[in-house]
Amino acid sequence: MKKNIIIQKNSYFDSVELMKFSKALKKLENINDAQLIMGTDANKKFLIQMGLKDPKIADAAPLDLIIYMESESDLFEEDIILMVEEVMSKTASTTSSLYEPSSIEGALKTYRDINLALISVPGQYAAWEALNALRNDLHVMIFSDNVSLEDEIRLKTLGKEKDLLVMGPDCGTSIINNIPLGFANRTNKGGVGLVSASGTGLQAVTAMVHNLGGGISQAIGTGGRDLSKEVGGITMLMGLDALMADESTKIIVLISKPPASEVADKIFKRASEGSKPVIIYFIGENVESPRKGDLYFPKNLSHCAIMAVAQEKYGSIPEEMLDYSTEFRNTPPRPDTGLFIRGLYTGGTLADEAITILASNGVDINTNLHHKSARPVKDPLVSEGHCIIDLGDDFFTRGKAHPMIDPASRRKRLQIEIKDPHTAVMLLDIVLGDGAHEDMVDALSPALSEHSGKIICAYVLGTDLDIQDMASQLTKLKELGVFCFESHSDMVEFASKVVGSWS
Repeated sequence: MKKNIIIQKNSYFDSVELMKFSKALKKLENINDAQLIMGTDANKKFLIQMGLKDPKIADAAPLDLIIYMESESDLFEEDIILMVEEVMSKTASTTSSLYEPSSIEGALKTYRDINLALISVPGQYAAWEALNALRNDLHVMIFSDNVSLEDEIRLKTLGKEKDLLVMGPDCGTSIINNIPLGFANRTNKGGVGLVSASGTGLQAVTAMVHNLGGGISQAIGTGGRDLSKEVGGITMLMGLDALMADESTKIIVLISKPPASEVADKIFKRASEGSKPVIIYFIGENVESPRKGDLYFPKNLSHCAIMAVAQEKYGSIPEEMLDYSTEFRNTPPRPDTGLFIRGLYTGGTLADEAITILASNGVDINTNLHHKSARPVKDPLVSEGHCIIDLGDDFFTRGKAHPMIDPASRRKRLQIEIKDPHTAVMLLDIVLGDGAHEDMVDALSPALSEHSGKIICAYVLGTDLDIQDMASQLTKLKELGVFCFESHSDMVEFASKVVGSWS
């Protein structure tokens, strides 16, 4: 296998564009791997961690393009550059022919009704672009990560002063005026409004609300640090106020991993003072009662959606819906080999919820996430015992496309886990929607078809409106012998039953 590294000076590209170009290059004959990434410090560190110590990498500047390619045979530098240029040209030619302004100011002159800017550039430039958008009186969604905490506080403080939402940084999902932004599912419009510090948590609830016959008014992402002590929940509180004032919103759902206690107190107080019922799910937090006045505290993401649709459709949440339990009428199957549950997730919140549920059922979990009920793995690349891994963590995505976009890394890890004689049950999330891979099941099928003796479980997060066709994804999975679930908590409880049946 031949490895090549080429530096193209002053060749700035958007990170989303580079992900598309890299993906197209990998499909070419005799190309085993290809990465096009900007020469930022974080990206260079990632390449070095991959074992690439070419001095050219260290010399690359943030605005230089690093071309890394693994091929079956020797390639001359000019051949690689020509190959990259052809792929860029073909990929660009398939995009819209509409005029694409190169700046926020240009966009405002061309499209005068714009009121929101979506920022997706390398982290060190994202804060400046977001500040520019705020100065131009635009709401902002910052898809980019690697933005400093100080910049986040500065941006959100300015946004609050100007009454403009700052969603992010690292905000992967929103649905604004029925338009999916980032990784998001297509849903019916309705009366359920959401504010979430979790991208896949937001996707899971909005998709299930749609599948249960409800609809979404607005779904506002905040970024994962919003409910920290330092940021103080600025975006969640502003989003809560906006939804309280929105006539089309009938019930509000708030989602987050456990916030700082003083921030949680502010949110509870603001929510209880409002005129609408509010469902609050802070994953892993114990609550004394499922209801307190007009505040509701569900057990999991699925319970959030069930409560929300009941309130939207009937104007109240019946007492019997304040509890949530999963019943399995049949005796769970037993795998031919192995003892352990292994979860390979692309959604961090789903991985977090899986750990919470398994731990509550007495299963000792190892993970690469920071979770009070689990032990940290020594090496994220090697599973230990019962193990839940978030493949969307920065460790795996630095300089590479997220596994929701490019499933190659998960497919390789899945093949390893399935061949491991210690593996009994596999847990997977199959996330559909805008931004996600066009056929995730097909991409993973080479690994899934090798699962003889293992129990493979998949939670399919999507709707019938998503471009991937949820029904066909479910059909393909079942044909591969995979146990399919449309509720994540049901899948995890099922896995608990499987391992509990012989313990």
